[in-house]
Amino acid sequence: MSNKPLPCWILSNPRTGSNYLADALNQTGTFDPEFREWLNPIPPTRRDHFHVRWPSWHNIKETNSKKRVDQFLCNLPRFMKIHSFDYQLFFGWHHKPAIEEHLPGIKFIRLRRMDLIATTVSYYLATTTGVFATADSEVVRQHTRIQVPIDVEKLLQFYRWTIEWDEAWDNFLAGTPHLELWYEELVTNRAVIEKVFDYLNLPIGRARKIVPQIKKLQHPQTEQLIETLKENLNVRSG
Repeated sequence: MSNKPLPCWILSNPRTGSNYLADALNQTGTFDPEFREWLNPIPPTRRDHFHVRWPSWHNIKETNSKKRVDQFLCNLPRFMKIHSFDYQLFFGWHHKPAIEEHLPGIKFIRLRRMDLIATTVSYYLATTTGVFATADSEVVRQHTRIQVPIDVEKLLQFYRWTIEWDEAWDNFLAGTPHLELWYEELVTNRAVIEKVFDYLNLPIGRARKIVPQIKKLQHPQTEQLIETLKENLNVRSG
């Protein structure tokens, strides 16, 4: 019997802990390729190594991505994390059976966040500052010094997107066995990582040796942005 782990995709949306979880899993050295955002189609700017295109796709023309999905299906990474809008871009919410055929036994881990307003504000801060995730304490310090302008319409748009992205994975996973994790528990409860290891048939003891490298970002304008968004949501709904 092979000890090779079954394929696994982390299905997430921005600011739900996918970098944190991917880092924990990658520390085991078990996964090839390691968990990364391989299907991100846009070359990153002001981002770190977590956002890299899947090497096997480098020779596939971007213009063919929707017309020649078969090329992508034959070059799928066994392990990765993917946001719902990137899945939609490449697969148009189709081809799930084909993915399961090309990656037999694939497991899905669904990451989500209870507080959608906090999710929205975190995404707003990340896109504005350019800091999405880091293991560097100095980057964390620099992040707190960046003055962020408050764009109410952009905040409201991001909130709508956050809801739509969450619903998209709900529909994708309907009737499909998967492991669902909440960000709020993932980053505070060590047992959640052990749960993931158990789901992927990894030794639980290895989970206890994982030391999270991803730093928590705490921008000083976070509470102000949260209150601004709440106030405007109340006004629009009133």
